[in-house]
Amino acid sequence: MLMTYHGGQLSITPRSLVVKAADRSRSYGAANPLAGQVVVAGGSLAQGDSLGEAHLSSAAEVTAGAGRQFALTPSSVAFAQGKADNYAITYQDGTLSITKALLTVTALDGRGWVGSRPWQGGMGVSFAGFLNGDDANDLSGSLSYGGSSQGARKAGSYVLTPSGFASDNYDIAYVDGSLTLRNPPAVASASNTAVPGGGQLHRVTREEDKGPSLPQLPVVPAIPQFAQAPMSLIPYLAVGRDFIALPR
Repeated sequence: MLMTYHGGQLSITPRSLVVKAADRSRSYGAANPLAGQVVVAGGSLAQGDSLGEAHLSSAAEVTAGAGRQFALTPSSVAFAQGKADNYAITYQDGTLSITKALLTVTALDGRGWVGSRPWQGGMGVSFAGFLNGDDANDLSGSLSYGGSSQGARKAGSYVLTPSGFASDNYDIAYVDGSLTLRNPPAVASASNTAVPGGGQLHRVTREEDKGPSLPQLPVVPAIPQFAQAPMSLIPYLAVGRDFIALPR
């Protein structure tokens, strides 16, 4: 029997492929990712083909709080090797997670006098990293200080360590400051230095500081009124940084 063969037709159809956005995260206050990696969630790639990045979109707003999650939708995947036309692509959402942003709280450096009471507290703090119009009023807790400065009684350099704040949207990092305590100025002995007008120079004794603040300067007695007296009869009063010259 004579057999005759006839050629048929082979049709190449697109290969089924499911592409899913890789799960990602961004910090509070940051922009959503616009492109990113995808993974094969169904079907398969032909030998030698590989995926690049896809366009990404999400409904998460820039003010979305830390801890929330949103759909991350891929589209228009690019191929590092191969062509998208060879695949029937279905897209699946990934997950976009919002994480805390970094906020840095730094203790301000300061100086003070050694007093009769041990040092307590600090000089304040500065903030770096607030987003979306936030400020210190958006933090919970209250500022406190630790470190070698607390309870210090002697002159020297000490550490100011801030702490005490908390936030749902920020990871808070604290940076130490420094405190320098100095002994109050020594009291100078009185002298009889002559001053213009025939007065006598008297050194003023400064009282010991009563706490972590600058020592108080002495109170200068009020100058008498000589509205009707000739200028030659008005006693001479000279006031300096640490002395008062009184008339004889």
